[in-house]
Amino acid sequence: MSKQNKKEKRLLYKIHGCVSKKNFVITKDQYEDTYGQANSSFVKSLSSFFQGFHFLFLGCSLNIKISEGTKDRPIELWENLQQKGSGMYHYAILECACGKDKIRREELENIGIRPILYETGKYEAVQTILEKLRSENKNTLFAIPYDRKHKYIEREDSVIDKIKHELEYNKFSACAITGIGGVGKTKILCEYANQLEKTTTQVFWFNAISADNIKEEIFRFVFEELPLEKDRSYDIALLRFKTWMTEHDNWLFLLDNVEDYDDIKVFFDFDQTLAGNRHVLISSRLNAAYPHPDYVRIIPIKVFTQKESLNFLYIRTKQELDNHAKEIAIMLDGLPLALEYASAFISAERNETYETYVKLLKECPISKLDKMRLSHVESVGATWNISMQRITNEGGSAVI
Repeated sequence: MSKQNKKEKRLLYKIHGCVSKKNFVITKDQYEDTYGQANSSFVKSLSSFFQGFHFLFLGCSLNIKISEGTKDRPIELWENLQQKGSGMYHYAILECACGKDKIRREELENIGIRPILYETGKYEAVQTILEKLRSENKNTLFAIPYDRKHKYIEREDSVIDKIKHELEYNKFSACAITGIGGVGKTKILCEYANQLEKTTTQVFWFNAISADNIKEEIFRFVFEELPLEKDRSYDIALLRFKTWMTEHDNWLFLLDNVEDYDDIKVFFDFDQTLAGNRHVLISSRLNAAYPHPDYVRIIPIKVFTQKESLNFLYIRTKQELDNHAKEIAIMLDGLPLALEYASAFISAERNETYETYVKLLKECPISKLDKMRLSHVESVGATWNISMQRITNEGGSAVI
């Protein structure tokens, strides 16, 4: 498990199992010794991957034998990581005896593993499930990660209107919304795309966090939109991509989490004087002072004002505002991500109150640095710690 592998999006790991040569078989003692050492390179690597990627367990029994007090080693390791607040969840394709599916599902969901179950012995179901997943994944390439559960809550000085003003139609234009982490940049991109759903504009979402990611995304775009028959080199893919941008109009590229403008130069490498709607909308933590291309217009995104924070809490929690709600707005400093966590905890379905949440914020260790006002990083940390504590208290069954 090399560091290089972390750049990939989908990988298949064969951790252990039967092999053809006897001298490669891992004995029970070796297996126990490898998993049993908390500082072993294997446990460290697997812990890192469990907390950094969503896993799909396949061919791994994930047994939890409560009556015997034993667990599979991967389950034991994963539970230890969860207790430390990993915040991740995983998936599994598992066989299950007929009539036992409800118990098995609850057993796994309580530890953050979402199972897809098939009847014991019907192994052909695995292929059917994988083919279905592959088909659905193909259909969601470059799709917008909408939050269908929560309606977008706009600021008083509409950011969406500003974007519409900057992205002028019938010619090329590019715009970047910039701000600190957790200020809601990705949600803004999603909402703008959502408003284009019923138009003829082709919208493509790119995870643009690194040059490697962008390279991979362009490969995917070319293979889906312009299948390459022979030469699959990146240079050929890049040429095809540039040709596509020139020959087509009425498109919008959404580039999420840009960390370096040099990484995205390819998206502007065409004749920008051509008529037609060719637009690029970027989200980035790089502020307006950071050197950026002249043709990229910057829209800075700030945290919510107190009025906007209270409006957010009211809409999300469906509870009448009070002085405790104002205190939350002040303590969390208007950071949308922190307010989202807080609202999920206070929501009407949970039957919690603003007052309870204020007490929890003041008791949270991270908030002791400043009792009345948390920094942006601390506000997320505090709200996350409270959410994780709630999950632990409910046996891992809570949903944020």
